[in-house]
Amino acid sequence: MTKEEMYQQHIDTMFGTKDMLNFSNEEVDETLDNLIACMPNEGKLYKYRKISDKNSFDKVLKSLKECTLWSSRVDEFTDKTDCTVYYDPLEEAKRIENLLRGNPELILSGIMRSISKEVQKENPNFDKSMLLRLVDCYDKEGDLSEEKALNIFKDYGCDINESKFAIKEINSYVQNALKNNDNIIKGQVENFLKFNQMIRSSAFVCSLCEDYKVKTMWEHYAYNKGICIEYDFNKLQNMSYDIKRFFCSTYKVRYVDDHEEISFVPLIREFLEGKNEKSTNTKLNKQILTSQITKTYDYAYEKEWRTFHFSLNDKEKGHIVKADIVSGIIIDENSINTYEGKQIIDLAQKRNWDIKVRLLNITSTRYNFISYEDYQNKG
Repeated sequence: MTKEEMYQQHIDTMFGTKDMLNFSNEEVDETLDNLIACMPNEGKLYKYRKISDKNSFDKVLKSLKECTLWSSRVDEFTDKTDCTVYYDPLEEAKRIENLLRGNPELILSGIMRSISKEVQKENPNFDKSMLLRLVDCYDKEGDLSEEKALNIFKDYGCDINESKFAIKEINSYVQNALKNNDNIIKGQVENFLKFNQMIRSSAFVCSLCEDYKVKTMWEHYAYNKGICIEYDFNKLQNMSYDIKRFFCSTYKVRYVDDHEEISFVPLIREFLEGKNEKSTNTKLNKQILTSQITKTYDYAYEKEWRTFHFSLNDKEKGHIVKADIVSGIIIDENSINTYEGKQIIDLAQKRNWDIKVRLLNITSTRYNFISYEDYQNKG
């Protein structure tokens, strides 16, 4: 199996209908092994960091000493199109409204499932299929056929007087709910108009790079005199399953000219019908999650891989993730003899990390990368 095929298998596993939290330990190990096998550099990724000012240096040194990585909330990013789903919100709102107004039985189905859940809380043995069958007793205008409803209750062996009372109570609840039909529709439409806003405020990303030699990354993120940290995902294999689960959600960023437009209508229909079809969920899941790892070609130079997850705590600006996976440091020659550079090199030597030096060649036309030992001997 090629790396591309293994990566597609990783995407299929992670973007399917099963939540990562429900993976067994064996499934987590298998997913992590497959991820590492399809990563570049035998499982190593990189992070460019500035150390030229005190605040930046203190953060870098602290994270290295404490073995932590920072996962940023997406709506804090300067690129406001990052992690957005591509769709026309106004057209989608019209499609959703047409679906709900043209199919009131869908809302009825949702109401009945809501009632059945409440009843099951009081009576776990209650057969919810009885209430779901009641949907067929309503016509397009929302009027109930009591005769049809009584026949359903009769099928379940219910007393006729109790049945009439229950039908009256249920119909009263349904009619009140249908009076709020416009509010239900308005709420659904507004939710999808704000979909990207909700996604960006709950998505957290730790961005890494597949290459430590990218000139523009050294310029933009290390100011040509910082460092590049090497993270080895193989070291995750000896860590807790909570940490493994977190890093299993690591993906290669796609760079495209045009985003694929998606529609939520099929998922809304199936949700209201209670079908929860795996094929529809999987397709929309893949479309939404793929958008989280898709950027325009303007950013292709970043060669990004990103680990991302979601959290509903909108007060958090980011997450600190503790994982001892640093395996090396690449330091620009300009920083080697600075106080900051000496501190970084000293820590790297104590931790037995690989150390490389980035330096201009003799004609100042390109950068070379050599081991720290060779650099010292060269001097």
